[in-house]
Amino acid sequence: MYKYAIPTLAFLLAGCGEKPAAPVPTTGKSAAPHKISLRLASPDQTIKTWWNIRDLEEIENKERCETRPVAEEDESEKYGKTISIGAALASYDMSPPKCRADIYSRDIIEVKVESETRAVVLARIKPATPVPEGVSLAASQEKERSEGALYRYVLEKVDSEWKIEQMYRRSDYGDNAWRPVFEGNAPESAHTFVYGPQ
Repeated sequence: MYKYAIPTLAFLLAGCGEKPAAPVPTTGKSAAPHKISLRLASPDQTIKTWWNIRDLEEIENKERCETRPVAEEDESEKYGKTISIGAALASYDMSPPKCRADIYSRDIIEVKVESETRAVVLARIKPATPVPEGVSLAASQEKERSEGALYRYVLEKVDSEWKIEQMYRRSDYGDNAWRPVFEGNAPESAHTFVYGPQ
């Protein structure tokens, strides 16, 4: 029913500690395949490679967004508009997708090799996409933007390559200070929560 959503995570910084890179311009046409060098010889190289992969995903998301005409409507949206008025109808006229690749500033804080086959990397990640003109941030948003988030990556060495086994995001609430990002093969959850326009 609502086809426009804020794009997912976006990362456009090729290496650790570098200034944020500008989004790669696209023309809306299919771009040449992007290449990434898989450097996995050390824990920090693996993390930087992971970040490059995240950057590429956001560039590709932006390219896909730009190839779909903004005027194109889903069938459910057409039906929804037919039976809606007032605020319900206006909700369908949300801003079109931003078709942008967000930029993140990333810095490795610590690399701790705990054994021959296990390492932990601590990093701070901050949003670095320029604030759109005319948009003002609340004090809490400014703080979030300036402080960023702490991530802890757990790596495992397989043969001669370091690979990411799990990552955790620092949480300021709840009993667990570090919340896992990947759930693995979590069992299907029951439908218990009602939200949005029903």
